[in-house]
Amino acid sequence: MIQLAKGWSTGTELEPARYPGLINSSVVPYFYLIGILSITTGTVLLIWLGEQITERGIGNGISLLIFAGIIGRLPESMVQLFSTDTMDALNVLILLILFILLISLTVLLTQGVRKVPLQYGKQMVGRKMVQAKSQSIPFKVNGANVMPIIFASSLILFPQTIIQWLSNSSQEWAGWAVIMDFFNPFSQIWYHALFYFVIYTALIVFFAYFYTAIQFNPAELAENLKKYGGFIPGIRPGSHTKEYIEKVLNRITLPGAMFLAGLALAPYIIIKFLDLSSNSGGGSLVYTFGGTSLLIMVGVALETLKQIESQLLMRNYEGFMKKSKIKGRS
Repeated sequence: MIQLAKGWSTGTELEPARYPGLINSSVVPYFYLIGILSITTGTVLLIWLGEQITERGIGNGISLLIFAGIIGRLPESMVQLFSTDTMDALNVLILLILFILLISLTVLLTQGVRKVPLQYGKQMVGRKMVQAKSQSIPFKVNGANVMPIIFASSLILFPQTIIQWLSNSSQEWAGWAVIMDFFNPFSQIWYHALFYFVIYTALIVFFAYFYTAIQFNPAELAENLKKYGGFIPGIRPGSHTKEYIEKVLNRITLPGAMFLAGLALAPYIIIKFLDLSSNSGGGSLVYTFGGTSLLIMVGVALETLKQIESQLLMRNYEGFMKKSKIKGRS
């Protein structure tokens, strides 16, 4: 139903008129019904496959299928990149260096954590009082993952759709084209593109804080620590612990959100400065290695490696790296 609504609203998906000669006129009335059944069946099949992968302990099945879909577009983009004469060797080399840099930065963003040390009071073990081992609470720098980019993209797409609809109406006003250009990241007027970048970055930062606030409840966390005898060294339990956790979250969320905004804007900046708008393969390749696609690929790859590593360790293997700090049981 979502796909059907999208097709009717944009006229680009489930529209028989887009395929003249391909669809028999006698089956046009049943086209939408067949389309709904096909999409629903395919979705249910993919969900079932994802659940089967998850049950086998390899990783998150749905995420792996999304990862495979993104990777599957790479060969076509590479062919399109080198089949045109608009790319020279220097630009290809610059693209390769930028991709390696973006992947490295994305790994750092995904793995980055701020560990808050914890201590617990002495506990009675048998007849002795034993000091509990020190622990820590890991707060991820990018705790919201790709959600801020998804929310920001959806929200900034809404005025674009409304303005485009108004500009295509019968009473067309020339000002709509000017307003629409403010929402174009590839605008030839620099301050129009800058407006889009600023709004997009502000939305990502806002939703990063919003999603982090939903995920973490400092008051509940501070209360649980107090209940079980835990405390942060140098911080009094209760309200002081709550304020300290809020301060830590606010400090690490801002750089994480700015880093996330940089990854989301990287495809637009690369395409604009390397002039890849005329090369569909280069543009597609840049979109694959930027924004949500890159975050999903890196996140799924790291999580899958951890799952496989844990499965190997459970079976007394040493894992992938012989010099790894984690060893299997002898």
